[in-house]
Amino acid sequence: MLLDKNQRKRLSRQEWADIIKQDSNSSQAWQRIRDKANTVINDLILLSTKLPEEKQREIFHDKNIHKLMRSVVSRPDKIDIEQFNARRTSLAATLVWLGTLVCISQYRFLMQDTPDLGKAAISALDQSVAICRDIAYRTELMERDMEAEKQEMVYLFEWNKISTTKYTRRFAEFIRKEVKYGLIDLGPIELSKRKNIRGTFKETPFESEPSWSFIIELNDAKTTASFRVFDEDGNERARKILMVRKEYDDIVVYAKKKN
Repeated sequence: MLLDKNQRKRLSRQEWADIIKQDSNSSQAWQRIRDKANTVINDLILLSTKLPEEKQREIFHDKNIHKLMRSVVSRPDKIDIEQFNARRTSLAATLVWLGTLVCISQYRFLMQDTPDLGKAAISALDQSVAICRDIAYRTELMERDMEAEKQEMVYLFEWNKISTTKYTRRFAEFIRKEVKYGLIDLGPIELSKRKNIRGTFKETPFESEPSWSFIIELNDAKTTASFRVFDEDGNERARKILMVRKEYDDIVVYAKKKN
């Protein structure tokens, strides 16, 4: 059982923040609940992949999933989110993506005799997914920028997302400012076992300009990262120490804000 009778009763009447104020051992209590919740989620994933369809209908039906998903992406009592919340927005975009994949698959099955008639609808569904992902991305950047501003830092990128186009644009702007170029064109970016990032770039629109290289290396404690730029002859042309934060399974990189 995830929650005992007393925990369920208290949570139904109070917010978690109010409960921990009254609990002298709140940290350990939370760790137990968190670990149990993750186990329950993994068990549900296992059931959803192994149970036959008729058994799944008794658990994963519209009423249960609607209540769960609504509480996860918003609040049970209202659907509007009144402030930037990157986590909830990202979850909502993921649900749109997964749901759209299923709907497109079913629609193609329904329209298999006249596939050309379904192209416009499928294109519209794909466009909806793209819009939701863009909203999630913009919300994430806004939230991270606001949080970084409070710490007098500038958010740069998440380690595992550095090669994603949207995040690459922000990183390219950081490099451009460090080397004092007008515009730059990034080449391929390589991640090496979460320890370093390497890549190349050159100034645009001058196609004849030689490529420069950069490397970002994490320290052993994963609290800072050194950013270095080298010209075509291997001479170091820029260096900066970046701030690093571990967030769940990812590494988030910041730069100190210039005065």
